[in-house]
Amino acid sequence: MGRCRGRARSVFDRTFCVQFGEIKVQVMTSIKWMGLVAAIGMVTVQAANAQPSKQATPEKAAEKTTESSQHLLPFVGKVISVDASTRTFTLNGKEKERVFRTTDHTEYWKEGKQADFHAIGVGEMVRGNAYKRETDWEVKKITVGEKEAPEVEKKKK
Repeated sequence: MGRCRGRARSVFDRTFCVQFGEIKVQVMTSIKWMGLVAAIGMVTVQAANAQPSKQATPEKAAEKTTESSQHLLPFVGKVISVDASTRTFTLNGKEKERVFRTTDHTEYWKEGKQADFHAIGVGEMVRGNAYKRETDWEVKKITVGEKEAPEVEKKKK
């Protein structure tokens, strides 16, 4: 078998032999070229990992507001005022009063039966689910009256 021959042209060049079965191949590599390829690879990886800037645009802010307002939130409280002309009612709160607006799609329940807006009275306890809007709450479902305690059957021993 022949011996690999060759000399390095500079300090940065290296020569080595690779043997594939019966064939010996002389490979000359350059540290300069390997450094250049590694640098290009690193720049490519950094560019791929770069994230777009997180500047708030009006469209994204509107989407976020709409998205967050689509979650139903529960409410419970005592009615302190009712306005039939605007179909709103106000509940007392820990920090401030909350105004709830009903729509044509609002479900009203009282004593286990369907009802209407007129079932809501001052001093009544109400509970339900609503969407939080900028100035008020939009009611999806409201139940008027105290929550009934579930009947628990005692087991006989």
